[in-house]
Amino acid sequence: MTTRFEMAEALVAWAKKRLAEQDMYQFRAANLRLVTTDLQISVKEILEHLRSALDYCARGLHDLCPLGPSCNVFFPIAKCGFLSKDFPSLVGQRIPGLLNARPDLVPVLQSFQEFASPNNWWLPDLATLCNESKHERLSVQQAVKVAITSLGSRDGKRVIEMDRSDKAPLKLGRVWMGNGHGVTFEFDAIEQETTHFLETALGGVVGIIAELKARI
Repeated sequence: MTTRFEMAEALVAWAKKRLAEQDMYQFRAANLRLVTTDLQISVKEILEHLRSALDYCARGLHDLCPLGPSCNVFFPIAKCGFLSKDFPSLVGQRIPGLLNARPDLVPVLQSFQEFASPNNWWLPDLATLCNESKHERLSVQQAVKVAITSLGSRDGKRVIEMDRSDKAPLKLGRVWMGNGHGVTFEFDAIEQETTHFLETALGGVVGIIAELKARI
């Protein structure tokens, strides 16, 4: 029988497959200068797989509690600006019984939160994107009249320099070049380039699963 954490790992594996397809979808969308249906669906699946993986981890922790099954179990994610002193209460709401059964896991869950480390900035953003279909709010960000100069290669990757005539912001992340244009895609709701965010979130979820498995 598949365990909760094995299910979480399987969901992450599917998210990795979908992330590997992003180049193909973004290339097509960049040529059209619009967010295509294929790109939207791919992004939607990645985000939902990652959030579901975290919730399976929460259910795995709930299995340690002598309260019986519960359908209202979710991975605790604190919003930006959340006070650390209120976190145990959030854990009690999201994973009923854990405070009494395994209080040692509360600091572990707390260490994953944005208020615990700036490296965890992606976690509340993941929750934002998974709520109210905000992942559908992708935009095309374009920089016009970009002169491209090749600077050779570094670590086997081509390095280029872009000399732009405009002052429009172009965020760090994947940029598709063509016909003197730079095109990238971002989540409007969190103002983050999509590929950079998805890669960061996937790596973060992998780390959370590994840490929790080691603790139980």
